[in-house]
Amino acid sequence: MPLVASSGPISKQFSKEFCFANADITFKSSDDVLFGVHKAQLEATTGGFVSTELHSKDEVVPLPESSAVLEWLFRFIYPKLRQKLDADLQFEMLDELSEAAEKYEVYNAMDACETRMSETLPNHADRIIHYAIKHNYSAMVDAAAEALLRQPVGQAMKKLPQNLFLAWALYHDQWSNLQRMAIYEHPYGFGGWFSFGVPGK
Repeated sequence: MPLVASSGPISKQFSKEFCFANADITFKSSDDVLFGVHKAQLEATTGGFVSTELHSKDEVVPLPESSAVLEWLFRFIYPKLRQKLDADLQFEMLDELSEAAEKYEVYNAMDACETRMSETLPNHADRIIHYAIKHNYSAMVDAAAEALLRQPVGQAMKKLPQNLFLAWALYHDQWSNLQRMAIYEHPYGFGGWFSFGVPGK
């Protein structure tokens, strides 16, 4: 994505973890924390910081993400840190980190977030289905849609946008019909026989 250098006042607060003396690019979070990192690492491990070569060492590039999100994100550009996402990571942070990882194409973070999002199900299924559809994780879409079946239809309607709810409602109806058939004809059910149709796909 295009990166624009800041022309406003420069914060003097550096991240304790990303304040390398030989850093050749500096980013500033939305809450004015600076992150000094290496262009070589960005080029080797990401695909979304395409214009870093246009910025000099003395420029500061503002990013819209918070310092908490960037702290997590930049750990994934340094392989020696061997970053993992633990189960105790708050979902709100995971959600924001997942979007940032996709936005800047931080490959290791994308993989870790996809795995952790899948492991989070059936919790937060309404948020996860948005993420999965947006970034084309079809298996996760199906898993999240199935997890939403545990919620009352009225509750799902409140959480999902209209176009997505309509698609899910059809999925719910299909699932309900198959379950009714299973009771009378197929005692072992129909698990895995159909998948959620993504709107517009």
